Amino acid sequence: MSEAQRENGFVPNIAPEYVVFKDGFLDSPEWGSAYVINPWQVYHMHGDRTLLAKHYDGMKRYVEYLKSKSTDHIVAHGLSDWYDIPWAQTTHGVTATAIYYQDLLVLKDAASLLGKTEEARQFEAQAQAVKDAFNRKFFKADKNQYDRNSQTANAMPLVLGLVPEDRRAAVLAGLVEQIRADGYRIKAGDVGFHYLMLALSNSDNGEVLYKMLVRDDGPGYAFQVKNGATTLTEAWNSNRQVSQNHCMLGHIEEWFYRGLGGIKVDPSGPGFKKIIIKPQIVGDLKWVNCRYDSLYGEIISDWKRDGQKITMNVTIPPNTTATVFVPSAEHNASLVTESGKPASAVSSVKFLRMENNAAVYAVGSGVYKFQARLSEIE
Repeated sequence: MSEAQRENGFVPNIAPEYVVFKDGFLDSPEWGSAYVINPWQVYHMHGDRTLLAKHYDGMKRYVEYLKSKSTDHIVAHGLSDWYDIPWAQTTHGVTATAIYYQDLLVLKDAASLLGKTEEARQFEAQAQAVKDAFNRKFFKADKNQYDRNSQTANAMPLVLGLVPEDRRAAVLAGLVEQIRADGYRIKAGDVGFHYLMLALSNSDNGEVLYKMLVRDDGPGYAFQVKNGATTLTEAWNSNRQVSQNHCMLGHIEEWFYRGLGGIKVDPSGPGFKKIIIKPQIVGDLKWVNCRYDSLYGEIISDWKRDGQKITMNVTIPPNTTATVFVPSAEHNASLVTESGKPASAVSSVKFLRMENNAAVYAVGSGVYKFQARLSEIE
């Protein structure tokens, strides 16, 4: 992407450009912004700031390019939410401006990390201006929804922090209600589904997401398999007229790890120096086995459900710490055991708090077997 960047800062949708396209297929902020977002993702997942330092100037040039294409801080060119259902359900400008805002947040954090304090302040101010403009243009305050009330239009602002704090709960509730009213059908496209997955997963609405995933009577993953697909297709409905081997809808793999397995990076310890284990016990699933090979070693988060009893086998690698969420009924930490003993009696397990329907513990490296009784899960 760095080598494909033009003198004016523009990064094309495809790098290297074996085929040079036109219009939105050449220049869409949701694609070009990979040059800004990917180095931050590498830092988040691996704790390595090398790419941020190496490409910081190029990342700035791309964001300056987006600024030059904006009108009153709104960026409205490109492909928008590619292959959403129905087509073009989200107004051009929603996804592009939201991504522009995300770019600015990345640059703010990258500048701070690299000791560029004044530039961090400038990016923070610019991001605030974009946030204000985005809400002026797209937020329907009387309905607590964005744009045309698409899944994408509501999910992206929730994940990126664009929603005014006093409206977050209402926007989230509206998104969930809309999904239920639509029969748990996937309608977000290539850009938006990633944020829809995060919006639901991050808000403990994994059950809603699960119900969307297992439907096989309409466009979605199960529908693709039902119609003979052996690889991910470009379109949710496995349209044979478009690509039949396309990774773009593969966002859900992230949920297998972050959601079902519950393995997440603690932002205060990038690269899994600090780990969060917070599995989502959803649907009719009886068990999940999840492993991730971090730089510190293998992280394991396995769980098994037997009636209302939950067993969690967790491995935390050397030289790391973790925050572990153990689902527990009635907000009662006394129901949780570790290796057959009350968790409160285990010296390596420190109780922190109850949060929703989970007991939260701080643990160091080691192997743990937590057991508890679940509350009813719808």
